[in-house]
Amino acid sequence: AKRRKMMNTSSMSSETSTPTTTSGNNIRTGRHLLLCRRWMVGLCTTPRDGRVYHSENLVLTASSSGPPIVRFRGDRVEGTLPSEEGSMLTPLLRHVSDCATESKKGTPLISISAEALMEDRGLVIGSEVPLSLSVSIEDPVQFFALFSSGII
Repeated sequence: AKRRKMMNTSSMSSETSTPTTTSGNNIRTGRHLLLCRRWMVGLCTTPRDGRVYHSENLVLTASSSGPPIVRFRGDRVEGTLPSEEGSMLTPLLRHVSDCATESKKGTPLISISAEALMEDRGLVIGSEVPLSLSVSIEDPVQFFALFSSGII
């Protein structure tokens, strides 16, 4: 007769209940609530000889007015995120919290970060730059209130 091995559930529950673990079930990163992490391709705007390194942190900036564009910059590369993501992220980055708590008042509702997924050399204008984009919610109450109040 075959014996069934019992799964140790006590170790599983302790891993998933701790919000600071690095497992795939982690939804909190420090004080931020991770909304999504997505692989995507940004477009290089570096005129010539651009370069990106594996796991290089990319600085992201959004336009404060005008068209909804999200730009990224590394040590030797610059570019933009696809227009669909820029259209979605820019209004959320422009919207600041009106929370009564002084420490959170005036801060953006979300934060974004990115890192390169692979090393690539010789990047020119229009080259694709694979990256991992993370979107975190800074103020969950204010963020979800936008959707329930019909503002967005």
